[in-house]
This record gives sequence, structure tokens and C-alpha cells, in this order.
Amino acid sequence: MELVKHNPAKKRSVYKADGLYHKVWHFSDPRWLAEHFETLQSVCPELPRDWHYGDHDMTLIMNTVPGTPASEYPHTEQFVDAVYTACVNNIDNTRPLYHGDWCLSNMIVNDDRIVFIDWDNVNYYPEAMVWEKLHSDLHSAFGELFLKYCDRNKYCYGRS
Repeated sequence: MELVKHNPAKKRSVYKADGLYHKVWHFSDPRWLAEHFETLQSVCPELPRDWHYGDHDMTLIMNTVPGTPASEYPHTEQFVDAVYTACVNNIDNTRPLYHGDWCLSNMIVNDDRIVFIDWDNVNYYPEAMVWEKLHSDLHSAFGELFLKYCDRNKYCYGRS
């Protein structure tokens, strides 16, 4: 297994093996993992493959998503629009559950489609909080370009 990411603060590591990702939490809460797996199956059924746990850790096995991380694309207004539109569509499609972490490294671009990965924060959130977090994440990703985009697109500030 190849270590892809290690986050000691979150007690989590991600490995890649045989075309699958293995997200390992270095603690064990099987009830949470079973609920999380079921939630993932409802919001992104193409990603979760399996899960298991032991006394000291638990693992979520995920399918890989072909494509390129959105973080590797040039920041153009057209790309901001594509990302924002994908996020809005994702919010609409998964409601009342929300991804909750719209950083570019959690998006994979595959042709004309943007797929969301890393659903660790998926939960029920108040809708106003969802829009605030989305805009905060995209402002962090795109900086002033996102603010200019929002100024030109009044629908950018949330929907009723």
C-alpha cells in the first residue's frame, strides 16, 4: 500500500492499493463508520466500496475517481463558474445532506464533469450555513477572482 496522505491531528491516513483508496482512522467507532458508509451510499453511491474495523482502527475502502484534481486547473472565470455550478448542483442533489468541504482538492474533474470526493464532513447543516461555508471555501480557493465572479452573478449569494 502506498501512503497518500497522513493527518496526525485527525488521526487519519489514506493509502492507495489495487486501484482503491483505503482511508484509515487510527481509532475505532464502528457505529459511526457504519452510519457514515450508509450515508455515503446515499449521496455518492459510486465511491464507497466497503468498510471494516478493529480494536484500534477502522477503514473505509473507496473507489478511485478518474480525472484531475480541480486544484491543478488554472483559475479562470470560466473555471470558477464550472466549479460554482457543480457545487450548487451537488447541494441541490444531496439535500438535506451536504458535503461540507468544498476545497478544490476535494473535486475531481473528469471531462466536463466535476466529482466530489472526501465526504468526511457530510452532514445535515442549516442551509444558510451551507451557503456561507461554500462561499468561504471558494473564496479561499479563488481569492478575489471569486468575489468578482459573485459581483457579476447575483445568484452567487445563495438560493431560497
